Amino acid sequence: MAQQGSKIYPVILSGGVGQRLWPLSRTDFPKQFQSLSSDQSMIIETAERVQNTELFQRITVVCNSAHRFFVAAHFQERGIKPRSIILETAPRNTGPAIAAATMDIYKDDPNALILVLPSDHYIKDTEAFEESIKTLTPIVSQGYLSTLGVTPTYPETGYGYIKHGQRMAGSNNIYHVEHFAEKPDRITAEGFIETGKYTWNAGIFFCHAGTVIDEMKIHYPRIHQTVLKSVTDKYKDLDFTRLSDDFLNAPDISFDVAIMEQTNKAIVMPVSLSWNDIGSWGSLWDVEDKDEQLNVCVGDVVAYNTKNSYLRSTDRRLLATVGLDNVVIVSSEDAVLVANRNNTQEVKTLLEHIKSQGQGQFLKGRMKRQPWGYSRLLQEGCNYTSKEVMIKPGYETATQVHFKKSEHWVILEGEAEIKINGVTSTLSEGQSTYIPERTEHSLKNNRDKNLVIYEVQCGEIDDTDIIRIQDSVSKYIKNITPSSNG
Repeated sequence: MAQQGSKIYPVILSGGVGQRLWPLSRTDFPKQFQSLSSDQSMIIETAERVQNTELFQRITVVCNSAHRFFVAAHFQERGIKPRSIILETAPRNTGPAIAAATMDIYKDDPNALILVLPSDHYIKDTEAFEESIKTLTPIVSQGYLSTLGVTPTYPETGYGYIKHGQRMAGSNNIYHVEHFAEKPDRITAEGFIETGKYTWNAGIFFCHAGTVIDEMKIHYPRIHQTVLKSVTDKYKDLDFTRLSDDFLNAPDISFDVAIMEQTNKAIVMPVSLSWNDIGSWGSLWDVEDKDEQLNVCVGDVVAYNTKNSYLRSTDRRLLATVGLDNVVIVSSEDAVLVANRNNTQEVKTLLEHIKSQGQGQFLKGRMKRQPWGYSRLLQEGCNYTSKEVMIKPGYETATQVHFKKSEHWVILEGEAEIKINGVTSTLSEGQSTYIPERTEHSLKNNRDKNLVIYEVQCGEIDDTDIIRIQDSVSKYIKNITPSSNG
């Protein structure tokens, strides 16, 4: 049982790839790192929701190793210092992810309360959210596993549902969970709402750490055993916490299925939050401001005789429509999605079809994010590629060597400090240089504006043809060194 004054530790899960928001969300730059419903990325919106230091401790993040620098850079830019950024060895769903964060926090504070938050959900009313957590705190401290259930406003088929049973003694609005329901068809969803006993499953869990661990031992010991070993043998990598390879043996299963559906300690608090999981373009249309024709227009868009639609251009091209109703059109740098707004949940299935047609490269995207900036593929052939490379102010790339290709750099914007085989020189806009094969080289931006170069690689184009001599990224994330005590 938790003691009076137990601390609340927010845990942000950032392992998803947001397939239904393709072509904007890609496997190498998923939706939680993008600005969709505001000018902030979704993971930052989630983090700022729990920055009330009187109520919450520092956040713990669980993420894919490939996205670690995105997480670090996003938090650093907002001045948010996580307690820890935990790197999964491989994606294993929310069950093992929550177990890892819980066990990591429990080792520092056995009296901790764990608040689990998806990184990509929209909640408009932060004060109402905080009040819900305050209301649940004394009950969670007694050893219950709680979740927030959002009161449904329409028969959504893209969400799971929670049916509540008997009201808890002494509570006005907290119920024992009767059962969880997977995403229903429309007729079933309508029936759920008519009963008045179902809420949307928001995937937000609030539990005592010790209770979570105990229930895992009982209901899914394989999660407990494998994750405990991976947390016990964790190790530091720069400013990140890497789980050991034992995490690979953890089952791929959700926390809902593994624990919440099995335990007799599950409770739900229905809330009337303005909430959305931003799981599709249709759900994004739901939460964004609309014009007089009920269109959401983002970017360079001209909508004529068009209504009830979501229109987004992200590639600096004009998107113009005429005579359309209830559609979604999203134009990115290398792909365009056109869909009926009622069918946006099927985009994930569409991606499987795209992959089966041999077009899987469009699932990753042409832009590769790096801790120092990005590289954008412009053109490629059998023995060459051309890229736009951006280095942020004060950042530098790793020193590296290629054995199968040479590089040509042209400075388009800013000033570059270039080091080739240990010799440093400075190039300004319009100047260029050549880097032969088997040559150590790096780029640095000492100025206060972005450095942009045009890069052409010639030779055998192989993504594995790179040896990094050093990686200086750690000094750029030194301000987010994890704390051991929240």
